[in-house]
Amino acid sequence: MMAKRDAHTTAFNDYVRALTLDPSDTQALDGFVRSAVLMRRSGDALSWFTTLTADRSPAPLTLVARSKLLAATGSAEEALDVARRASRAEPVTVEAFEQVATLLADAGDTVRLDATVEGLRQIAPHKASSSYFAAVSAFLRGRADEAV
Repeated sequence: MMAKRDAHTTAFNDYVRALTLDPSDTQALDGFVRSAVLMRRSGDALSWFTTLTADRSPAPLTLVARSKLLAATGSAEEALDVARRASRAEPVTVEAFEQVATLLADAGDTVRLDATVEGLRQIAPHKASSSYFAAVSAFLRGRADEAV
């Protein structure tokens, strides 16, 4: 058990080190969020994000990672606010729209989900996630025949 905890701590610290070098590295951001949640260190990770972005405007993918951490801590509205901010930032990223869509789908908000799906279709028309979230919205509205 102790060896497993040590491995998670090492991974978390390695992700912090990697993000210090390149705060926009998608694999490091994803690993950082996952290890923080796994170790129940979401609060530490959120503080670290604040420190990381204190002297610069955060990149969209950094905001997406922060949104995921907030969602994991139960701060759904704040997570959605941060994800929406990421979706309006430059450069435009599919991941930001996917994070907004995920949070809206979790909340069952089909009206805003449909608008987000349209935005996703505009920036990435051939990406499977736009079809996936359109199907989720149809299913949530009780239109299972449209979801398949």
